[in-house]
Amino acid sequence: MPRTFYTGHEKFKRTVEQVKKLGLNPLKYVFLTAVQVLAQISKSTQERKCNVFKDWGWSDEEIVSAFGRFPNCIQYSEHKIKATMDFFVNTMGLKSSYIANNPQFLSFSLKKRIIPRFAVFQSLLSKGLIKKEISISTLLSLTENKFLQMFVIRYDDPHLLKLYEEKLGISKCYYFTLIYFVDPFLVTLVPWMMLVALTPNHQFAAIVMSFLLSFWNLFSGFLIPRTEIPIWWRWYYWASPVAWTIYGLVSSQVGDKLDMVEIPGALSKMTVKDYLKTKLGFDYNFLPYVIVAHIGWVLLFLFVFA
Repeated sequence: MPRTFYTGHEKFKRTVEQVKKLGLNPLKYVFLTAVQVLAQISKSTQERKCNVFKDWGWSDEEIVSAFGRFPNCIQYSEHKIKATMDFFVNTMGLKSSYIANNPQFLSFSLKKRIIPRFAVFQSLLSKGLIKKEISISTLLSLTENKFLQMFVIRYDDPHLLKLYEEKLGISKCYYFTLIYFVDPFLVTLVPWMMLVALTPNHQFAAIVMSFLLSFWNLFSGFLIPRTEIPIWWRWYYWASPVAWTIYGLVSSQVGDKLDMVEIPGALSKMTVKDYLKTKLGFDYNFLPYVIVAHIGWVLLFLFVFA
């Protein structure tokens, strides 16, 4: 349920009046969005966000106009607004007023969309492969697949793909290092200690451990991909620490690869990233949750052992 419904009557009424004074049409959907946004942030926070925009040269009229076009622009953190505006103005060379007229640009991720795509754009521009007249809106608004088709794959330049991947992804060694230190505890030592603590003796614990390891490996997604495991058994996939380990390793190391692969029986090629997600069930964007799950498993086992 939207948080707006939990807002007190008086505050909600004041928020509606505030949005009306800004000149937004109550009959349009953007009016409801504006009410919801302002109802969730305090007056002091609103003022701080407005001051950030003013620091970039926006007038009061431009701030109101930007809010009317895209109310969520005032919802982002001050750090995100400053960092994104700094890149747009000082790196991309855009005018601050241009962003005020296109406030939806602030919604894009700086690290995952704006920086990687601008790097590809600059590379193509320096090689004379594209014209500078390509709109920033087109560059940023395209879906990832369409962007790759238009600006990367069509030029058949391995350097472009490598550049895009380097700018897009976090260092793969971070997750590998985490697994290197956590996995021995997650799959062997800590579960073994937990079972010893829960069973009458270590011989009985060894029997139970061998049973668990067999099932963990069987439902880990290595022998049978998660997408092919019967739906009534998939709960055991998510209950397997080994499955989380494999998910993390595959996703972190190759889950963001944008190389095209040819799938037997398929009508067209697809990226490695899409293949892993649709055919094997490894989603690169799910990686942060996998990291949290690893830490959670270790803490759970240690808690039971203690």
